Amino acid sequence: AGLGGHNFCRNPDGEATAWCYTTDMETRYEACDVGQPWEKCKQNEIPLATQLAGAVKCLTPTTPPSGPLARFELSCGNGESHADVCSRACCNAAKAAGAFCANDETNYGRYQDYKMKIAFSMYKHDCEACAAFGDFFSNVHLLNGAGVGSKMMYRFADSVGFKVLVAAFVIMMMLLCVIAGSIARYVYQRRQYAVPDAAVP
Repeated sequence: AGLGGHNFCRNPDGEATAWCYTTDMETRYEACDVGQPWEKCKQNEIPLATQLAGAVKCLTPTTPPSGPLARFELSCGNGESHADVCSRACCNAAKAAGAFCANDETNYGRYQDYKMKIAFSMYKHDCEACAAFGDFFSNVHLLNGAGVGSKMMYRFADSVGFKVLVAAFVIMMMLLCVIAGSIARYVYQRRQYAVPDAAVP
C-alpha cells in the first residue's frame, strides 16, 4: 500500500512495526502500538506459516509425551481391544491428531503408521462409524468390490498417490468422452451433408 494523504499508522516498507508521521517538526515519524499481528484477523486471513508457528504441536516431547498424537495413541491403545478402537474417545482423538499432524514433517510418518494400524483394527472389529476414517473405509469397500482388496492395497488407497491416480483416471475418462463426442458429431455432420447417390449425374 502507498503512504496516502493521511497520518494513520501503516507499514508499507517492511519495518519492524507500523509507524506514522507526526505533527512535531522535530520528529518526522514514530512507531505505533498496534497490538499483535493477526490479532483481529479471521483464521483464513492469517498466513499459514504464522498459524503453524503458533499452533499446537502434533507431539510435544515431554515426559510422558503430550499433544494430539500422544492422546490419539493413548485413547486407541494397541489396536487390539474392541472397546478402545471403537470408542468415541478414540474417534475424537483421531480427528484432533489429523488436524494437527497433517503438516508436521517430524511426526507425520509416526502419525500415518499409527492411523493405518487403528484403521485396520476398526475394519477388523466392524466399527466404521468414525468420520476420521471415512475415506479409508470407502476405499476398502471400493477395492473389495473390484476384487483387489488386500492390506497393501488398502494402505495405498489411503495415500496421496491413490488420490492422484484416481484424479488422473477421472480426467482421462472425461477426455475420452470429449473425444468420442467430437468423433460422433463429425460422423453425424458428414452424413448430414453427404450428397445422395441419386443426386450424382
